[in-house]
Amino acid sequence: MRWLLDTSALLVFYRKEPAVDQVLALFDDPANELLLCAISVTEFGRKLYELGQTAEEVEHAIDLHRPLFARIEKVDEIVARNALRLVRNMTTRLPAIDSLIAATAMTHQACLVHRDQHMAAIPPELLPTLDLARGR
Repeated sequence: MRWLLDTSALLVFYRKEPAVDQVLALFDDPANELLLCAISVTEFGRKLYELGQTAEEVEHAIDLHRPLFARIEKVDEIVARNALRLVRNMTTRLPAIDSLIAATAMTHQACLVHRDQHMAAIPPELLPTLDLARGR
């Protein structure tokens, strides 16, 4: 199975927050292919800066986590158009950055792993999700 971790899921893993076991199980299953959106690299780094880490510590954390993923997926025109499709089909607001991350999962036929309340409103027929806040 293919999974794309949202930045929130990567932070759950990094900070060993509640639901870390669900993320660990994804990494532990050799049948799984884990992806990350390039935008999440920036979001992850920014969050680590906010938590008081130095530039060197942030770069080290990114370098340490990079090998865990089969690929870091780029945001291109196809992803951008899929983000518009997602937003058009939602009944609640989905921030632009999150729509691009979700659309990256959609474009690459991956289940989106997240812990964001606004992503819980993504229609499952457009994109399967694993909501770490809900455990499903």
